[in-house]
Amino acid sequence: MKKIIFAAFGLFLMSAYAQAQENLALNKTITASSEWARPANYGPDKAVDGDNKTRWSAIKGAAESWLQIDFGEKTKFSKVVVNGDYADRVAKYSIEVSDDGEKWKPVVKEVERECNQSKSSVWEATFKSMKKRYVRLFIHSSVSNGNPCEASICELEVY
Repeated sequence: MKKIIFAAFGLFLMSAYAQAQENLALNKTITASSEWARPANYGPDKAVDGDNKTRWSAIKGAAESWLQIDFGEKTKFSKVVVNGDYADRVAKYSIEVSDDGEKWKPVVKEVERECNQSKSSVWEATFKSMKKRYVRLFIHSSVSNGNPCEASICELEVY
C-alpha cells in the first residue's frame, strides 16, 4: 500500500513539474523583423511550432533582427530559451519586454555569446520573474563560420 501511495505522489510531482515548465510561447502569435522566403518558408511561426526541424530565418544579409511574441494577455515568465540547429549563430542579443508592443524595456542587455558553430545547441537567458504581454529576442549580430550572417532560430521558448 505504501509503494502505491508513494508512486502516485511521485507521478503527481512529475506532472506538477511538467506543468510548471510549460513552454508559454508554443503556437503563440509571433512576428519578426523580416523573414527569408526562399524556396522554403522560414516564417516566424516556425520558431514557436514546437518542431526543431523547422526554423525562422531573417532575410539574407540582415545585420540586426528580432522575433516578438504576443501572449495575448499579461503572462508571468522569467526565462527565454533558444533551441535547435542554428541557435549558435546568435553572437549578441538582448531580451526586451512590453505591455503594449510599442514601448520596450530591456531585461537582458546586449549579451555577447561565443559562437562555437556546433550546429545544434540550446542556450537560455534568465531574469527576474515578471508579468508582460510581449517578449522580444533582439539579435544585434549573428555569425556563421566566423562571418556575419542572418539570424536563424529553430525554437524560441518562454518559461
